[in-house]
Amino acid sequence: MELGNQPENSLQIPTESSFRTHPPHILESSLDSRNWSTEKSAELYRLEAWGSPYLRVTDDGGIAVNCRPDKFEQSDFTIDQIVDDLYRQGGKLPAIVRCPDILHHRADRIKAAFQRSISRLSYSGDFQLCYPVKTNQRRNVVRAVRQNGIGLEVGTKAELAIGLDEIKHSSKPLLCNGAKDRLYMDLVIHAAKAGVNAILTIERPEEVQLLIKRFKEHQFCPALGLRICPGTQAEGFWSESTGQCGQFGMHRHELIWAVDELRKHGILHHVKMLHYHLGSQISDLQFIERAAEEVASVYAELIEEGLPLKIVNAGGGIAVNYGGNSENSYYTKNYSLDDYSYRLLSAVSGVCRRDGCPEPVIYIESGRGLAAHHSFVVFELFDRGLPDHPTGLQRGVQHRELATLESYARAPFPRFERVTEAFSVCQSKYRSGLMKLREYARAEKLYSDLCRQSFSTRAPRNLSGNLSIFQSVPDAWGLKQLFPIMPIQRLNEAPVERAKLLDVTCDSDGVFQEYQSALSPEWLPVHPIGPDPYYVAAFHTGAYQETIGDIHNLYGRTSVIRVSCNDDGSHECELDHAGDTVADVMQEVSYLEDVIDEIWAFFGVTGNEEARKAIHQLADGSTYLDLDNRNQP
Repeated sequence: MELGNQPENSLQIPTESSFRTHPPHILESSLDSRNWSTEKSAELYRLEAWGSPYLRVTDDGGIAVNCRPDKFEQSDFTIDQIVDDLYRQGGKLPAIVRCPDILHHRADRIKAAFQRSISRLSYSGDFQLCYPVKTNQRRNVVRAVRQNGIGLEVGTKAELAIGLDEIKHSSKPLLCNGAKDRLYMDLVIHAAKAGVNAILTIERPEEVQLLIKRFKEHQFCPALGLRICPGTQAEGFWSESTGQCGQFGMHRHELIWAVDELRKHGILHHVKMLHYHLGSQISDLQFIERAAEEVASVYAELIEEGLPLKIVNAGGGIAVNYGGNSENSYYTKNYSLDDYSYRLLSAVSGVCRRDGCPEPVIYIESGRGLAAHHSFVVFELFDRGLPDHPTGLQRGVQHRELATLESYARAPFPRFERVTEAFSVCQSKYRSGLMKLREYARAEKLYSDLCRQSFSTRAPRNLSGNLSIFQSVPDAWGLKQLFPIMPIQRLNEAPVERAKLLDVTCDSDGVFQEYQSALSPEWLPVHPIGPDPYYVAAFHTGAYQETIGDIHNLYGRTSVIRVSCNDDGSHECELDHAGDTVADVMQEVSYLEDVIDEIWAFFGVTGNEEARKAIHQLADGSTYLDLDNRNQP
């Protein structure tokens, strides 16, 4: 749609062609509070694309969370209300908000999509959803997942212990993947003897030799899976883990050797599952279909060789829409859950029917697709810069270039290349000692203001978020991954400021590099920050972020609050964790409580009682900045 033909109330979103034919200030002209609406805010932040059906903008400019869209068409319970509950219960921002009901809804949607596809295809096999514990190992999360009759996948000895505890009285599968040693295999063997539905996945040739030794000692073998490395190579952050040089699973010659070894030692009949994993966040459906067809052919040939395979485990890969577009497709997807399930099952079914072998039970290990939506991080945004009209700067004009900048500051539409040229001369004069500090400070301030006022080249302001990206959203740092971020209030007002969001760490990497805004991926539209707290949230952080996060700069775990929706539509919030104190993180780096006592004693010797009081307040306080005055006298 051309911009001139858009409805009057719609937001003018730039396209590639519109950047060539319209000056940028025309594209942003709709950011006008006089004609603003909550619908425009939802469109600006692409909320429908990545937040539906769980989030919506309310009429008064907040964001409502619908934890149970299967039961309630709409919710009026806002994130602002969650923040209020957080403070009432003794928590503080920044905070993780967890919504276990969304986990249940995601699980139900995935299972329902596969059941519909099974029915459409008259597929004779069944389906089993499994949760990779590595996605988020927190007990409340794993327990919530298990309520949906989901199996578990583990990849380390510690995760194996969690899996055994959670699934010991269940018939659901425990998929035992990852690197293995003697103890790992022994525990799986003991679990299988005790009746746990454990499947030991053989991923590398050396594991075959270890398994044979353990089998001879125990005279028992659990159900086995064989993991192959698919030749199909998808696109994305993790594409190098598959393909001909992939790092996980056995290549074809290794698989044949493993089959022959297991047959030689009389344990081939224990192989029940063929497993592959194409990667995480597979955004393009063609790769999912291609890999399923490839592995189904291997499955059919192994059946022909006499292996009693019953299961094909397609691993993970269900993508999440993080608000991306065609230019950053890794952050989005080109399929629905129905598309995913149908094309995967259709590929497997086609090969099985062609080759005359039974259609297997399909397992998937969905971590990101299951858990990403269920939690988000709320934090306060603040401005570290000077007020808009600082005092104390030199206003006497003694240089022609400074006078030029002064005149441009009064002009309605200054030519930016001339502004830049004048400021460059000021820089040269200052470096040469021809311009005084206060004169240069005035030039710098004028240039900064002109940059902000110029729509065509306007630089975003650096605003600080009271959080650590390394702790709360580490993939935004490590992978430069896009996470949807937006204000949670004032969405009935036009967000007329451009901002780049920094965290409070002393690290230049502590910055969100990309944004899902419809106007630009390089900055986030925000409202002018006044005296009241201004809250934003980073969404889709429920997968991997919490357990990958570290204590860089000794910023610790944030508060965690859990939100539940009752059958009558009411909501309950429960504080799970009040956030790490300074003392907590000091102990993590081997500075124990006696260190605080020693500092306290040192201040006692100097007679500084205020300092003694302050050190104990510090030890018991949050590692994050105290920006809120609600708890202050």
